[in-house]
Parts: sequence; structure tokens; C-alpha cells
Amino acid sequence: MRYAGHLFLPALLLLAVPACEPADNTPPAVVSTYPANGATGVPVNAKTRVTFSEAMDTASTEAAFGIAPDIAGTFEWAANSMYFRPAQDFAAGTAYSVTVDTTAADAAGNRLDLAPAVGFTTGDATAPPVMVYMLGRSVMGN
Repeated sequence: MRYAGHLFLPALLLLAVPACEPADNTPPAVVSTYPANGATGVPVNAKTRVTFSEAMDTASTEAAFGIAPDIAGTFEWAANSMYFRPAQDFAAGTAYSVTVDTTAADAAGNRLDLAPAVGFTTGDATAPPVMVYMLGRSVMGN
């Protein structure tokens, strides 16, 4: 009986040890942006988007965001994407640069390995011309 009692002890110890998850040591990466780098004709009322490879720490990532020329705005998050919504429209025909520096960290605290910079130029603020079609009527003169 004494021997049988010792067989259960290792089994109980195995049940009591919690399963260990591997540590997340992988730095996050930027996988896409809107506007894309080098984009032109970007609408003046657009919001920018930076999508990361994994969940990010929102506070450090928002603090690491920069835009030049400087413009005030707010942040929104959807899954792994951070959106910057300017408080007013971007200036028409203006070149902007968006950066996220390496102080941005993922949920595990790993910092961004590469600080991307995205440049884009806004389009004209005027509305595009409107074409009017009238069915059954000619809009051209003779």
C-alpha cells in the first residue's frame, strides 16, 4: 500500500503545474498604411490608417505617432489598425509625412523594430465636375 500511494503523488503534481505559454519576443511590424507611401490626390477629408502585425499597446503607439505638417486629431482603433482622424480637413495640395517611431510597443511590450515613414500628397479641395444626364432630352445644341 505504501508503494501505491507514491504513484499518485507525481500524477497530482503534474495536474497542479500550470501550462506555460511561450514568451512573446517578436517585435511588431507595420503591415499596411492608408494612404500608401507616395500616394497623390488623397482626399482632404481622409483619415490615415496604420495596420500592425499584432495587437498594440494603444497608449505607446498613439504617443509614437507623428504627422507633419502638424495637425490636431483623434485616434480610433479597430483590431490591429490605428486610425488618425484630423480635427479639420488636410490642406489641399499639401505633402504630409506620417511616422510611427520605435517607442510604439505591442501588447507584450515589444517595441516596433523599424520606424516607417509614409509620405502622401492631398488633392484639390474642389469637388470633381458633375456630369448630368437627362434621359430623352438632348443637352447639345444644333
